[in-house]
Amino acid sequence: MVKERFGFNIVVTKEKTKNGFVFAAEEVLTGIVSEGDTYEESVENLKEALSIHLERTPFIRKLVEQEKQNQRGAR
Repeated sequence: MVKERFGFNIVVTKEKTKNGFVFAAEEVLTGIVSEGDTYEESVENLKEALSIHLERTPFIRKLVEQEKQNQRGAR
């Protein structure tokens, strides 16, 4: 299990399948899950799924926008 910080708690697991491996990414609080053929693809897919979810939640959308502004200011 690999954990990486994105402003959300995301857990990425690598699972063996009959065709090789698949990576599954899950956001802990919402339970939103995505998958991909690579670690990076699973995380990008999860970011997209979270973005769609958060667009429908005004309070959380505001928090996400504040976090994005904070990250821009830190660069």
